[in-house]
Amino acid sequence: MKKLLSNSLCIAFFAILTSCKTLGLQVDHFPITKKHLPSSFVRSPDPQQEIDFQGEMILVYYNILKSELKEDTAIYLELLFKDLSAQTLCLPIFKVKGVEKIEFLNEDFLSHGPIIGYRATLYNYETKSPLWVKIIEIDGKRLQRQSKQ
Repeated sequence: MKKLLSNSLCIAFFAILTSCKTLGLQVDHFPITKKHLPSSFVRSPDPQQEIDFQGEMILVYYNILKSELKEDTAIYLELLFKDLSAQTLCLPIFKVKGVEKIEFLNEDFLSHGPIIGYRATLYNYETKSPLWVKIIEIDGKRLQRQSKQ
């Protein structure tokens, strides 16, 4: 009897743990270079190794309730680049759970520099990087970087 009760409690506890869903957004940010190719890890021949490229990849993971999914549901991803330019992307979603991938390679990457901050919003869910700041404009002019010469 004790063993049956013990097994029932374990099954109930496992069911509770596996039924919990983490709702919201998560953002991961990765560099992309030749050394990040799978062929670099296994040292196999790869034509991609001959191409000189660099960039970054952002993965946005989302999980929302089915009742929140509407026709116009979208993730708004605000990016802040090293040259202090900003870009806002609208990523429409059609499922309650998924991953969106954004890549900045070569000219896109070199024209702005690396991404230094991001903020993703979806309804009341929000995630942002520790370096996220809103760029301040005074009289319609954006403050420029000051460099010492």
